[in-house]
Amino acid sequence: MTKLRSCVAVAVLVAMVAGVGAGLYARRQAAEQIALIDRVLLSGGQLPDWEPRLQRTLWWYPKNDQAWLQYGFLLQRDERFADAAVALGHVADSSEFHQEATFSRAKSLLSDGQYELGEVALRDHVAKYPRSIDAWDLYYLLLQEQFRQDELIESLRQRVLELRTSFQFLPLHLKAVASSSVAQKVESRLLAVHEKHPDQPCVLAALARAAWLKGERERAKELFLHLLPQSELRPRFAVWAAEFFLDTQDSPQARAFLQKIESPSELQLSDAPVYWFVEARASALEANYDQALEQIDQALKLKPAGAKFHTLRATVLRRLKREPEAIGSNEAAARYGAANEELYRQSTTIGQTPPAPDVCHRIAEMMRIVGHEEVADAWLDLEQTLRTGRPDRSEPDGR
Repeated sequence: MTKLRSCVAVAVLVAMVAGVGAGLYARRQAAEQIALIDRVLLSGGQLPDWEPRLQRTLWWYPKNDQAWLQYGFLLQRDERFADAAVALGHVADSSEFHQEATFSRAKSLLSDGQYELGEVALRDHVAKYPRSIDAWDLYYLLLQEQFRQDELIESLRQRVLELRTSFQFLPLHLKAVASSSVAQKVESRLLAVHEKHPDQPCVLAALARAAWLKGERERAKELFLHLLPQSELRPRFAVWAAEFFLDTQDSPQARAFLQKIESPSELQLSDAPVYWFVEARASALEANYDQALEQIDQALKLKPAGAKFHTLRATVLRRLKREPEAIGSNEAAARYGAANEELYRQSTTIGQTPPAPDVCHRIAEMMRIVGHEEVADAWLDLEQTLRTGRPDRSEPDGR
């Protein structure tokens, strides 16, 4: 029995020594791995076999957020944007590096041409970090590139109201409102994105709209028809396609797209007026003028300053032999059209610094005419600031 006890004691002692040794070895290995991460990051990824070594280290120590962030940056440097997005997605929500990581991940997805996922990532980022100016700029560029002007105007309106005494977003909003009816050039990048990811609805729709604005109707038709089989097509894109086919007098095809919208309640606020306008155009093309009048009135309830809405209403009223009302609608269309034209002229002269107080006042008057009353008030506030010399104290910060 005594011998057995001695053997057990020796075994326990050996196990304890082994445990301590293993702990020291693990601690040494951990220190070496962390040192390896530091060497890789400090070298800017220039060490031989840096990537597999860093990957092994991160596999063992997956909570090193700074390493994941820098790993993502190195992959971005090498234009491996899809891999960079994966790496940056490992940075924890609670990390001090989370803000930079989520913005960089969104940029990586967009750079890789994954517009659908990139937009989701970007919207999540600005929702959590609403003062991230670089992210807002990227989001606005994305909306512009995809011809989503109504969304751009609404988003900028909200930023103007959040920062009432700041000039920063006023010229951006002005340019968006002024160019809403002006054809824009599509960058070649959008075509490259389509070649790499050909089935993204947002890219197909943007390219189709670009072709339409350039007068390339056959190309636009081909691209829009690629959207029709989409089971969950965004209502906005269905409205665009329907409006295009109405321009080509193809009412059945327009109806096919409108039927993909189960209810107007699916639409974003910025898309609803155009939806009712397109419905009214379809009804008018089918000579259903009473229904067309109801639908265009619905559009005008949501957007009273829509010049083209009033023009269509005048046409429908004439078909219904209601000439006095048609004249009134034509006058409204001319009034709103003239205001939009002046805003466009003003937008071409606005720079990075506030204009003269009189110009601010005139822009406010035109903004009020076209239905942007709250933004008009912001221009009046700016006018007052310029006249009294009161400084702008709400310049946003952050990234």
